[in-house]
Amino acid sequence: MIRLKNERQDKMTSIKRIYIKFKSKKFKIFLLVMMYTVLFSVIWMLLLFGGALEKQARFIADYIESEVAISPTGKPVYADTVNEIRKAECIREYNVYCAESVRLQDCDPVIPDLSLYHKMLEEKQEKAEKWGQAFDPENIADASIVETNNSKNLVFFLQKGFVLQQGRHIQEEDRNAALISAEFAGKNGLGIGDTFRTMPRKNDRYYGGKLNQELEVIGIYEHGNHTFYGSPGEYYSNCIFTSIGPVSQSYMTAYEKMTVFLKEGADIDDLKGEIAEKSLYLDVNNYSFTSSGEWADLVSGPFESMQDMSRLLLTVMLVSVVIIIMMIGAFYIRENLYEMGILLSLGGHPLSVVLHMVMEECVPLLLGAVFSVLIGIGCVDKAAGLVDQRYIAELDQIIEQKNEELSESMYASADIMAELRTLGQVMRMETEFTLDYTVTWHEFMIFVVMVMVGLPFCFCVQLYCMVKCLSIRQILL
Repeated sequence: MIRLKNERQDKMTSIKRIYIKFKSKKFKIFLLVMMYTVLFSVIWMLLLFGGALEKQARFIADYIESEVAISPTGKPVYADTVNEIRKAECIREYNVYCAESVRLQDCDPVIPDLSLYHKMLEEKQEKAEKWGQAFDPENIADASIVETNNSKNLVFFLQKGFVLQQGRHIQEEDRNAALISAEFAGKNGLGIGDTFRTMPRKNDRYYGGKLNQELEVIGIYEHGNHTFYGSPGEYYSNCIFTSIGPVSQSYMTAYEKMTVFLKEGADIDDLKGEIAEKSLYLDVNNYSFTSSGEWADLVSGPFESMQDMSRLLLTVMLVSVVIIIMMIGAFYIRENLYEMGILLSLGGHPLSVVLHMVMEECVPLLLGAVFSVLIGIGCVDKAAGLVDQRYIAELDQIIEQKNEELSESMYASADIMAELRTLGQVMRMETEFTLDYTVTWHEFMIFVVMVMVGLPFCFCVQLYCMVKCLSIRQILL
């Protein structure tokens, strides 16, 4: 009981002594905290920067290096074609889609410019009258519906800047599920879990009642292209992504194309070989297999140079911080050597004395680490963004040059489905090159171990070696 009481008194005395010392050296402590905050903010920035590059490199490996587009040349890509191709064990994931124009039964399309909309109606009416046909506004599409087995790896979300904001992506097992734009949801008061109906255009005899279906909203997306040409069905905010359903499963319907993402180490030859081996009737010569390997080689260069720079700077900063901590520790030991000798001469255990001194020295260090994390969560991503601008600019030049080569024989189109059906599209859009600076637990724990554990340990070892190597008399003298 007496022992516990003495230990508590020692702790209280130690805390009181630290408080008095900090109060008498406020300016010095403030400078130390500021210095540690700056140093650790740089380390935090480099960690976030390196983490963002790692995510980007992983994205390139998963969705560019391994991507193979399978397009029809001799025969269409039907549902049974997809099932035969899926037998290949080298396929990690895949995507198929088909698109069609629809009208809306319970909702209104987003029309950002009514004058353009009415102009489009007038032009269509004049065209119909010119050809002696009756013009009916109910034949004008309100929206474009894109049925897919997986919206996460769909061309829109990989290449065209579409980003899921709420809810979740469409998965293969979903039925009558839909992703809608935030603009469309806002206009019609729709949220996650709400339902709405689509229906065919009046002159749409191809699918008949197949497009008359009730869809449940499971996700809401944002996009960056708000160009409007007058037709609601060609405006990106009126694009509805839905699960595999009546259109894509119709016996008359062929998918636009199939995209597969191969497992690590597999290539097109492996894919073709497995399809030929496992399928009883599918002839791979009836389809075009296009790899994105060349594109991956182009875009990986700048990111590899960024990663090398990030690792080098992080190593230099860590070495510099360790040297600075050791130097500050040496000055601190020299300044407090007499106090250490007094504590030891009064019977203090060497380890207890070391821990007391470490507490004094490491409080500013830990405060600096905490401040750097608080600052970093809100601001460091902006600083890291400035660092990578040079490399993003380099990548933009590569994209522009390559896409000019690919686009020489292409025509510009605002029609979503015409754009989807265009073969040999430009290679990639902006989404793949926007680095994600979201803090992960992995990066946070690395920071904690390096700054809040590793550096105090260095100072502790430095102090303990001093106490063990020198006698009390030597310390006092």
